[in-house]
Amino acid sequence: INSGLDIINTLSSFHKTTAPVFIDNRESVNRLIFSQSQIINMLVSLDKSLRVETNKKGELQAQN
Repeated sequence: INSGLDIINTLSSFHKTTAPVFIDNRESVNRLIFSQSQIINMLVSLDKSLRVETNKKGELQAQN
């Protein structure tokens, strides 16, 4: 996952643009490398319904 983010960061820098990045199976990674792109994490949970969590713009969310 981090190697994919690194490639996305390189391409984003080269093309001077960013796009949202969807990361599936997020629970398999302890720490993500930094990215200017918006990161949308999808992970397994025991919740019976879909749960969406957000954080304020510019506020870094703790990475487990």
